[in-house]
Amino acid sequence: MKLVILLFATVALAGPANTGLWVWYDALPPQEKSIFTDPTALTELLSFTRSASTPEQRIGTLFLQAQGHMTSADGRAAIVDIMERIHTFDSTIRIGFAYGWSKHYPDASVAATTHAAIAFAVAAADLLPLISPSIPFELIFDVEPDPAHVEQYQELANLLVQLDTATAPFRNRIRLASTSSWAFKDYNVTCDPAFKSEKEISLLDCVAKSTDVSHLMDFRSFVTKGSPPVDGIVPLAAPALQAAVKAKSKVSIIVETNCGLGKYTPKLSFCNRSIANLTATLAAAQAAWEKEGVWSTAIDASMPFAIEDYRGLQALQAV
Repeated sequence: MKLVILLFATVALAGPANTGLWVWYDALPPQEKSIFTDPTALTELLSFTRSASTPEQRIGTLFLQAQGHMTSADGRAAIVDIMERIHTFDSTIRIGFAYGWSKHYPDASVAATTHAAIAFAVAAADLLPLISPSIPFELIFDVEPDPAHVEQYQELANLLVQLDTATAPFRNRIRLASTSSWAFKDYNVTCDPAFKSEKEISLLDCVAKSTDVSHLMDFRSFVTKGSPPVDGIVPLAAPALQAAVKAKSKVSIIVETNCGLGKYTPKLSFCNRSIANLTATLAAAQAAWEKEGVWSTAIDASMPFAIEDYRGLQALQAV
């Protein structure tokens, strides 16, 4: 996962599955061709979503970085402008925003970035009077604890609990989400809104309990491997799906298309394959979950899958 503050948009469609697309640096200032500064950049992106779609998987969800915009008046004005342009393109689009942190960015820890994350949520709520109630949107928090500092897993749990509380007054308009990792099952945390209970649950369960949807970074390029299967998109997602069913929340599955991941690229990414291969793999994962009975109970119907990212998928389209 990368540090991101993102703009999110979903088109709910009948027919082909609605697949998400992550857009990283094309939206990040001070890029000369940011979607916030170049009127043609968003148009090009929206055109790409159509050319990259297939009869089985339609690119109907966009995650667009809005780094540095949410907490300033000028930034929020730019966000509203983007929202209006997307809504004009397709009035059924659902729009939202996300905040993120990783060890590569200035704040020293998850705890250190908590204040800014809460401020981000409050600032996003200030947008509600400026947009139509018919345009629901989502707040997504992409916060990656550093495994070298295990205390950050508890700090993330604390942040999610506070975000759950802070967004409660406007959850009828805004859906709360967090990126997650299948590895979160290995870290136990306390996840009590009153911070009184010492009973521990897995961080995976805490994400499911504190949010409406978990965006699971399930980076694998194959559905299943091993006998019994222990690796692949489906086995690695199983604990997150179980947590979602228990918490009555949902999960979206994120897959990778970028290259440059070293010797792990073939395992973690669809780099240098094809859109047909990617589509077939996601269809096979869906079939497996339908057979298990969790597709309708745990997977987010508005966006079952998302692809990281825009440029990686463009390269894949050319294969």
